[in-house]
Amino acid sequence: MQVPEKESHESVVPYQREYLNRGPFWLCVIGAVTAATLLIAVFSLLRGITEIYPYLFFLPLVLIAYFYPRWGVPSSLLLGMSLILLNWIFMRGDLLALSHSLLVAAVFIGIGGLVSILSENISRLHRRYLHIFDMSEAGILVVGQRDGLVMESNPGVETQLGYAPEDLRTRPFEDIWKDPASCHAFCEDIEKEGHVTNRHEEMITRGGEMRDVLISGRHFLGSSYLVTLADIHNQVTAQEMLQRNEARYRQLVETAQEGIWVFDREFMTLLTNEKMAGMLGYSVKELDERCISDLVHPGDREVLSGMGNDIGTSGGGQREIRFIDRAGKQITAHTTYSAFSSGDGQRDGMLLLVTDITKKKEDEQNLRRSLHEKEILLKEIHHRVKNNMQVISSFLELSALQSGDDRVRAQFRETQGRVRAMALVHEKLYRSQWDGSVSAREFFHDLAREILSSSALQIVPKVHVEAGEVPLEIDHAIPCGLIVNELFTNSLKYAFTGRTHGTIRISFGEEAPGRYTLMFGDDGVGLPEGFSWEHSGTLGMRLVRFLSLQMDGAMEVQTGGGTRFVLTFPLTKST
Repeated sequence: MQVPEKESHESVVPYQREYLNRGPFWLCVIGAVTAATLLIAVFSLLRGITEIYPYLFFLPLVLIAYFYPRWGVPSSLLLGMSLILLNWIFMRGDLLALSHSLLVAAVFIGIGGLVSILSENISRLHRRYLHIFDMSEAGILVVGQRDGLVMESNPGVETQLGYAPEDLRTRPFEDIWKDPASCHAFCEDIEKEGHVTNRHEEMITRGGEMRDVLISGRHFLGSSYLVTLADIHNQVTAQEMLQRNEARYRQLVETAQEGIWVFDREFMTLLTNEKMAGMLGYSVKELDERCISDLVHPGDREVLSGMGNDIGTSGGGQREIRFIDRAGKQITAHTTYSAFSSGDGQRDGMLLLVTDITKKKEDEQNLRRSLHEKEILLKEIHHRVKNNMQVISSFLELSALQSGDDRVRAQFRETQGRVRAMALVHEKLYRSQWDGSVSAREFFHDLAREILSSSALQIVPKVHVEAGEVPLEIDHAIPCGLIVNELFTNSLKYAFTGRTHGTIRISFGEEAPGRYTLMFGDDGVGLPEGFSWEHSGTLGMRLVRFLSLQMDGAMEVQTGGGTRFVLTFPLTKST
């Protein structure tokens, strides 16, 4: 499109808002033409010229019918009657001329009616066009083909770009384009192709902003272009935002440390990421064509169905499931699953977040196997220690039997009792179901029975053990067992002198959170007057003091109605 460098705007014919100008000017012109026609007709009749003047009435008739269609038929009747009246006045005796005037009048009426109908139809079409032009939401411009100037624009242009019709009229079309070269190419394409449809361009608003539009154009009335444009700035912005979100979403999916798997109600894959595909030895494209149930371990397909049930009841959950990879290897995975929806509120499928825990499971199995082996080994050690202590106890027994000194024999038996107490701990640890601990109730019951069975005294006191199923670790079981052995042995030797019966009580329990209490008591004669267990030089009492200190415990001795030793110690030794 060639645009003249300099051309006066007065040379441009603005596009008329009304198809026909029916103002006072044309009314005056029609009146002058009608008067001139009548004067020429009278002058011609006075001169005797009768052949030409009737046709002069066609000019005012056509003007009236064209510009004022409603008056076309009445004006044709009036002009026809005027012609007949003139002929009657000036050629009263000429019947041929009178009949000719009647024929012409009839033609006047027909032509006037036809022109009126055509003009009215054209006016009606023009009004419809203007209605469409003004009411269209799309921007519409009429651009001159020769000079490239805007002839007219509708309110849609103002809505979308901010230009009122008076802002654009007689303004170069290329002024509102971001790139004038694109404007020239647009017009050239209309010339070549006859029309251009939905071309994406950028235009300048009245405020100077860039605006994305879809523009179309075609030839209009032979000498202009009809251009329509639609503002798609919001759509383009939304599309760009959608693309950015899509890119972020894709980046999130592809860089996720977990496998992501989305499938529909029929368990057909909708989406996977590289992590998920690599976990199973496939490419993303290959997984897109697979059904997830084909890759689930046959024994876990019910787990897959259970996931669907969980989504229906609680919206999702977590489960372990096994897959079979491309090489046929079993993959154990931890999955977090939830409903997947396309946005209409209806569940379209399921979203899985998959973590490969195969290595973790193998490590756990190896650890359990190792722990089991260590438990077996530790039990074997306890068993061997218990056997060795029994051998030591047998040696002490033989030594005691071979000794002729009662005092030495008694010391051997006391030592034998201490060895049996420690052996009993290892026996309980060997048979215990707890790791590294024994049941306090069973331990103190069995220890009391062992001491009584090995005692040579005639008196057999009643023994009451009050201890719950408290787990007693080896660090506490051996010291507690030795302390009870010493106190029990002393009670049997000294507490019931001169008596045939007696009672011994042993209790063990948790006094406060983190602190245990061991109590040994008898209803014997009590301690000798002036006796202090803390300063006693006997091996048994020194052993009791040493073991109490070893456990960071506090020993309290209570007398009256017998003797009670109360040891309180923490659950773990202080450092």
